[in-house]
Amino acid sequence: MGRRSAALCLLALSALPTGAAAQALKAELVGQEFVEDHTPEVSVSGNVLVGLMTAEAAEGLASDSLSLAPAGALVSKELCLRVSSRDGTYTSKNLYRVPEALDRSAVGLPYPSRYLTVVEQYGVDDVALAASAGRCDESARDYFVVMSAGQQPANLRLYVNSFGATDVLHRTKEGGEWSTPTPCNAITAKRRTTFDHVCDVKARGGATALDIEILRERFGRPQPTVALRVHRVAGGE
Repeated sequence: MGRRSAALCLLALSALPTGAAAQALKAELVGQEFVEDHTPEVSVSGNVLVGLMTAEAAEGLASDSLSLAPAGALVSKELCLRVSSRDGTYTSKNLYRVPEALDRSAVGLPYPSRYLTVVEQYGVDDVALAASAGRCDESARDYFVVMSAGQQPANLRLYVNSFGATDVLHRTKEGGEWSTPTPCNAITAKRRTTFDHVCDVKARGGATALDIEILRERFGRPQPTVALRVHRVAGGE
């Protein structure tokens, strides 16, 4: 890859293209109605992995400027975007059809929310976003990186529901051996219905796919491991 061509590729875990290139493409929202819900009273339920995003992604909700980082391998032409507030009062789950050029350019994800006064209040650690390959009713394992358009993304963040685990850790593999497990940070303030831990993932950014495992223990007793793969662009300068 030449120096000029490489500069046009966004590294999902390093640098985001700026200007028009970041929003040159936009995914098509499938269905006539945008699906979301705001319910003040909720019960605890859901998945261990709630969000996979950059910290800046929350800023794109109210401004309708969410962006999907390009991936090194297009594993599906459809993806499901799930959004969950930490307190569980706001959720959305919508299917998108993705352009073929996902491996080369960032793709905008339309977010025509009816609850702007609600979502505009969410900041870092208040809401989790996750974009998984395939339809929303399918089991998710392959993910893309969600971010806010025009931002320079920091390291990837995982938002985790521990489901009562006393210890939550994560480890990564980029084409080689697994890294040493790293503890995730517990969220102790306010209501924690859908997620209660944040994991800051350190990645070199040189591989097209990053494998991640979420490890949980309850008083020293292992809980089921959650495995996932993050697809992204590799190489370039």
